[in-house]
Amino acid sequence: MGYIELRTGQVALRLQAISPQPPEPPQPPQASEMTLPASRIWRSVTYGNGKFVAIASDSEFGAYSTDGINWIEMMMPVSRDWCSVTYGGGKFVAIASGTDKGVYSIDGINWAEMNMPSSKYWTSIAYGNGKFVAISGSSSVGAYSVDGINWTEMNMPSYGQWRGVAYGDGKFIAVRYETTAGAYSLDGITWTTMSMPTTADWNCIAYGEKFVATSIRDGGAYSTDGISWTKTTIPLGFIHSVAYGNGKYLAVSGISDIGVYSIDGINWITMAMPYRINWLGIAYGANKFVAIGEGSDKGAYFEL
Repeated sequence: MGYIELRTGQVALRLQAISPQPPEPPQPPQASEMTLPASRIWRSVTYGNGKFVAIASDSEFGAYSTDGINWIEMMMPVSRDWCSVTYGGGKFVAIASGTDKGVYSIDGINWAEMNMPSSKYWTSIAYGNGKFVAISGSSSVGAYSVDGINWTEMNMPSYGQWRGVAYGDGKFIAVRYETTAGAYSLDGITWTTMSMPTTADWNCIAYGEKFVATSIRDGGAYSTDGISWTKTTIPLGFIHSVAYGNGKYLAVSGISDIGVYSIDGINWITMAMPYRINWLGIAYGANKFVAIGEGSDKGAYFEL
């Protein structure tokens, strides 16, 4: 801080120069508690058609909510290791690990079984450009469908633990565990290898204003085109799910009462979760993020 002296004739004015103040840091989103219908391994959640839909591993039960706060139990056609659910083309579609069966629903309440091309450790599903795309672990095989019911097998560019897939900017992007190798596709059928910035346990990906990928132990990465990636630091490990909405990325972690958020996908700040559980899934819809976890009937929501 200094002073500026102004002289007018015989009068001197000494004015204090005010230094510009740094901007206030962004305030972390505030979590609120919510309760799911029962204690289960709540694995994945999505939003579509005015509803949040959550699925549970090793269970024949799921749940739905029109506001992300009040939940109603629903039945899946059969008990399976349900692992990923998405919405697109007027349908909810869920896949399970270690089977050739999946399910679909128009309303997120009443479900019908469908056949995947083969029995695989299906890990993640996404929708974009008129197609559903599913990937699998310990495999070089994936699948695509234009209606979520009838599926066709496709080949990934390499064998490995394909863990996360997302659509944005005209591309499907898939990431793999314990490698730098990822893949991108314009149509969800033909895939090309791309390189992540470092070998890491890449396990989830989301698209907002850019692609953001997170790993179990080695931070994250971001990309504007899904092909060229830059590594970034995330102040939290064991991230299991990341989602984008309303200009923010939120990610949740295993066995923790801490999550992280970012407004640009590059700089990350911790935020408080309302419980210490193994958070496994997060999704955005209806102006809020909803997070679910394992072995509990507890969840969280963030109104943004």
